[in-house]
Amino acid sequence: MGGARVCAAFFALIFAFAATDDAVAGLGQPGASIARDRARMAATTQTARTIAGGVEHRMTLANGTLVKEIENVAGAVVAVAWRGPGRPDLRQLLGAQYFATFQEAANTGHGRIRMRRAPRVHRNGIVIQTGGHPAAFWGIAYLPGQLPAGFDPNAF
Repeated sequence: MGGARVCAAFFALIFAFAATDDAVAGLGQPGASIARDRARMAATTQTARTIAGGVEHRMTLANGTLVKEIENVAGAVVAVAWRGPGRPDLRQLLGAQYFATFQEAANTGHGRIRMRRAPRVHRNGIVIQTGGHPAAFWGIAYLPGQLPAGFDPNAF
């Protein structure tokens, strides 16, 4: 009987980890995850507008930061950008997989050079660029192979 309890606890633990991972939205996730982003980041407003090849979702966070998410015609979030006085929850926006890539890039480098440069990632099908200073942060992350036709991430 003890073995059955251990087995049940094991499966409950696996389910809990799977549910936690699903709770994090981000790049490559279905467009429905945008509502989770808004709720988790406590966005005060949200708008959506149709663009060529997809939908642009905008939300304003409580601290005034503007966050944009691009959903392609296939229904996947393929780009996110932010600009404002604070950084949004990047783990939420990038999702667990791409956030890990971002952290890895942020932790490379040595000494003062690493501290002065914002991490830039151009690998594994993801581009992430961040910058700014207190009260003026910006960033963009996108999946190059999945962007809508004609979408220019530099104009985002």
